[in-house]
Amino acid sequence: MGGGPWLLQVRKQDLWVRTPAGDSEYALTRTGRVVATRPYGNGLGWSGVAISPDGRQVAYVERPEAQEHESPGRWALLWVVNSDGSGRRMLLDLREHALTPGPFRAGPILWSSDGARIAFSLESFARTGPESRPCPLAEVHTVEVGSGKVERLFESPTHGMLTPRGWSAQGIVSFSLLSCEATAEVGKDGRFFEFEPGRGIRDTHARGAVSSDGVHTLLLPSTPDAGVPSALLDGRKVDAPSEVDTRLLRHVAWMQHQPVAYLTTYSGQPRSCAFDRVPAPALFQANFDASRPGIEPRTGLGGLMVLAFSPDDAHVLAATVLLRSQASEVCWPDTFDSLLVMERVQLENSPTLTALSASSIRLDVPASQMGPELQGFVGWVR
Repeated sequence: MGGGPWLLQVRKQDLWVRTPAGDSEYALTRTGRVVATRPYGNGLGWSGVAISPDGRQVAYVERPEAQEHESPGRWALLWVVNSDGSGRRMLLDLREHALTPGPFRAGPILWSSDGARIAFSLESFARTGPESRPCPLAEVHTVEVGSGKVERLFESPTHGMLTPRGWSAQGIVSFSLLSCEATAEVGKDGRFFEFEPGRGIRDTHARGAVSSDGVHTLLLPSTPDAGVPSALLDGRKVDAPSEVDTRLLRHVAWMQHQPVAYLTTYSGQPRSCAFDRVPAPALFQANFDASRPGIEPRTGLGGLMVLAFSPDDAHVLAATVLLRSQASEVCWPDTFDSLLVMERVQLENSPTLTALSASSIRLDVPASQMGPELQGFVGWVR
């Protein structure tokens, strides 16, 4: 199929691989049963589809052919396939494993940084209280990609909806937990925890993001009084300008081969739709290779949300949130103007968002008002 670059996209419960221009594509699945939903909380992306760290494999989950209510959870089948469509294997059928007692629901999946294992959450409702909207207690299990061996890692510290966020090279699993108690929630993404084998679970009291290779962990204050006085990268203080409002942090995109990340702050609503004045979307570039890590604003590119870098860092998937006309504004959460693919050098050198958009490939054709699903684009494969 050529050298790419290639994007993974969800279409009507199937997975497709395509070029940014759409001139070449192929179906990665044809069952129509892929369970791809938005993850819990305020994060972008997909739950139920995950690309391996090297971009060469895709893990995805499916509901069985039986009716959904006959399935033991949101999904029952975990598959892995090479990005070219070869080597498809079923890793796990939850109908054949009694991993947790009582009724349960299977949740998000996550690759380990070395690509050897996949983590997934199981939400158990057997031990919940009598409330009318049951609140699950989640467990995180892993399955070895090579052998299919399943292992239970840990149980969440409290009831709530758990989403794995990162799996470092040292074996530390980061996860966010949306508590069922509104007063205990920190931000719209929930509380950010870390599980370290042999040491247990630690509440970071921060918002967190783990780099693509699992080497770096960035912690940002979730609120002014969250107990985290400053941004931290692997425990080191990060110089961050005061205009970085971490309460509005919507996405962190890490480069694959350089200690660089792009942070977007965005309320998720058009300014004309908010009852109160909300800050304009802003883009920041974080450089972590210096002796003193720092975060700086990308002047002129406010309104661009960097979503993902290609495996070779040559191309970028991004969305714009400022170019819509006043007449076309809608008050849906996370309504984006356009989806773009650009070369990384364009992102680094373009002085304005208008110039950058003009030199990029637009993906959302036909153009439409996009919500949080971002027209199904998951990320880059190799």
